[in-house]
Amino acid sequence: MAPLSFNVIGFTFVKRMKALYESYRVAAKELTISLGAKVRQLEDYKLGVTNGSPPIEERDEDGYLLWSQEQVLELDIDAINDALHGLRNSFAIAVFHAWEASIQMQSRFKAGEKATIKSYNELVKAASLMNIQVQPELRKICTLVNLLKHQNPILGKKLASQWPEVLPSNVATGINVDWYEVVRLSDADMEFVFDIVSKSGPDVGLTA
Repeated sequence: MAPLSFNVIGFTFVKRMKALYESYRVAAKELTISLGAKVRQLEDYKLGVTNGSPPIEERDEDGYLLWSQEQVLELDIDAINDALHGLRNSFAIAVFHAWEASIQMQSRFKAGEKATIKSYNELVKAASLMNIQVQPELRKICTLVNLLKHQNPILGKKLASQWPEVLPSNVATGINVDWYEVVRLSDADMEFVFDIVSKSGPDVGLTA
């Protein structure tokens, strides 16, 4: 009987990526639906006021505005956008960590090594030795994740060069920048992250 080529580490990686992707899609969909509903509610409210409906608001005895329905809806929209932002950042980190863990485990399994591979270049080299084809675009995802985690302005400059689309065009690169807030991943960016990371990990049938 021919030996089985099934790779349990590859199988685990594929399943983990699928679970992460499905979890992200469900959460992002619900937040996007909520965001759209709030935006429409705000538009309808503004239109109603423009057409003569009394504004929903509260003022003090001197007539100063304390709050208005428009402000409340705008705060709701900001909160949902913040949640989407945090969701994407968190999942980008989790997805890349799944890749790191899979390459480390595969390397230890193959070579019997106990030491943990730490650097990205070492992980890519280890993957190559195991016939795992790491996508070139994974490097900028690595930069993104490390920037989100470590807030290093050097990584901010590096990401601005590698992946400028996820940063504002006028972003500063000083030490006081909150990179977790500055980075703005779109839904399309997240699809890219999942695709590149999935293509860069061990395969279910890998035997090398």
